[in-house]
Amino acid sequence: MATIERPVTTPSEMRHPETIAPRRNAWVAWLMVILLAVGLAAGFLIGRATVPEAEAPAPPRDLAGTTVSQLLTDYAAVVDSGVKADIAGLYATDATMSSNVAWMSDEPWLVTGDQAIASAIRSWWEYQGFRLDNAGTAIQKGDLVMQSFDSVFGPAMMVFQFDNGKIVNQWILQAVR
Repeated sequence: MATIERPVTTPSEMRHPETIAPRRNAWVAWLMVILLAVGLAAGFLIGRATVPEAEAPAPPRDLAGTTVSQLLTDYAAVVDSGVKADIAGLYATDATMSSNVAWMSDEPWLVTGDQAIASAIRSWWEYQGFRLDNAGTAIQKGDLVMQSFDSVFGPAMMVFQFDNGKIVNQWILQAVR
């Protein structure tokens, strides 16, 4: 059998025959990338400059004003304090407070008079440390104001009727836990 010998090659001859030499115009690719980025940025800026800014939406027309919101903030703070005289001071002398939830008796209840209302709220405070938390946004329709609260008895929606800074009527809608 005959042996076939390979010719001896030197390392300089071992280069791949299809090696691509560096191109002299590689800068053109980089120039295209830069021009593309500049074009996109310019288009974005021109588009932003020609579109008028949207006006902020008007607040809902039924949001309670600052005076009523302050009355409700004071209400929550006074109720949370549990001081009977301060609670009575929030209500008109002939005020009413009612609830459609029968949670302390067999039937929904109605309390009349500032002192009786203060005694009722104070009894809740003594019963479980009654507190009003997480007051929602107050909504006002005429002289009626609605606000939501969380309490130890569960979430509640309270509707207030104010007259000269005093509560004259209060309705409580509550989900009992």
